[in-house]
Amino acid sequence: MLSWRFCVGQAIDSVMVSRCAYIEDFTDTNYAIAVDSFDVNGLLINSYSYDTSWNVKGRTVNSYSPSRLLLYQVMQWYDTSNWTTYNEIINLYDLNDSIIDARDYSYHYNLGVLTDTSCYRNSYSRDTLNNAVTNFRYNYVDLTNTWDTNYATINYFDSLNRVTRSVNETPGPSGYLEVHDSTWYYYLANDSVDSYLQFGTTGTMAADRYQYFYNLQDYLVQLIDSAWYIPTQTRHADWIRQYYRDTSNLVTAVSFHYFIDTLGTVDPCGDTTTYFYNASHQQTYHSIHYCGFGGNYGSMAYDSTGNLIHQDYCSYGGMGDQHCYECDYSYYTFPFTAGIHLTNDIAPGIRIFPNPSAGTFTIQNLRPEETTTVQVINPVGEIIYRDVVRGVSEYFVSSNLVAGIYFVSVNHRSGTEVGKLVVQ
Repeated sequence: MLSWRFCVGQAIDSVMVSRCAYIEDFTDTNYAIAVDSFDVNGLLINSYSYDTSWNVKGRTVNSYSPSRLLLYQVMQWYDTSNWTTYNEIINLYDLNDSIIDARDYSYHYNLGVLTDTSCYRNSYSRDTLNNAVTNFRYNYVDLTNTWDTNYATINYFDSLNRVTRSVNETPGPSGYLEVHDSTWYYYLANDSVDSYLQFGTTGTMAADRYQYFYNLQDYLVQLIDSAWYIPTQTRHADWIRQYYRDTSNLVTAVSFHYFIDTLGTVDPCGDTTTYFYNASHQQTYHSIHYCGFGGNYGSMAYDSTGNLIHQDYCSYGGMGDQHCYECDYSYYTFPFTAGIHLTNDIAPGIRIFPNPSAGTFTIQNLRPEETTTVQVINPVGEIIYRDVVRGVSEYFVSSNLVAGIYFVSVNHRSGTEVGKLVVQ
């Protein structure tokens, strides 16, 4: 694995500003660096990705409602001259802040030219009594640019607002929605799921029964799927999943086995996942063993304040193929006080151009009617440039900044705005 790290920042706060990823397999080696910016509520508003020479490669920009719900996300790549959007997510909520519509737009390019678009949509209907989801529909746009319903789910509830029945529908030969299966839910006295039955429509009414078993603290310890087999008109257990827990009810291992005959004989060759935790109940290591097909291994490391600072993950296939992922995380302390928020090129506010820059740049969208204090802050919070201006809407900065990430703070009477600057 890689023996050095190419990251900036310090692990001194709970706000992550960069993560470095190293990916390896037999045919490809890839490096990536991401720098994240947050608002005063700790919400991620943008994430820029770079190569190890700090050339910008892409970004993700988020916007939120006043109640901190994700309204909009755009994912873009940088094609050496401008930003090209390849994915957008748009969410819509009702007055209770419950999601009622979610759309995912994908844009496809060939040699930089837009060749196709597609969109997936999830829409939800809710009742007026308890705002519970009563209908869920999944749609997509077809080649004629019309919405086609792929499937729908209708939920029915009891007086305690628990789902008692869920009916799934899919388009039939005539194009209309037809019932595909129906699931019935049963509960224990503590509202935990006791079991549920799923009825299909293939041949006769085939059914799967899922049974849940809990310990004295109401934590799941076992799950069994019993299937009804149409040709023989018999029912027997199809698979079993067992959860092993420590005294804190943390899952230490999960075993997954198939039943190989009608008598319920358990297949001894099962898949097993084991977990390890630190004193703060944070997962530090896990391994997944696939019987006869290799396994996956992952480890996590944390700093003294509980922040994740390093993560490894490797997958080993049965044919000897290998894929590994390694990631570092760093953090940054910034004076997040009332009126301070981070900005980007899409949201209203200051604009830094060019960005990335060679050290000289222009700050646009200043407020000429106000006295403005301009500061450039390095990744450890030191002010390395400061000036006070008035009567200008743009301000030019010429500096000898070394390559890296900086924060440009613009303070005026009505508040403070902070933008991110990349110097190459």
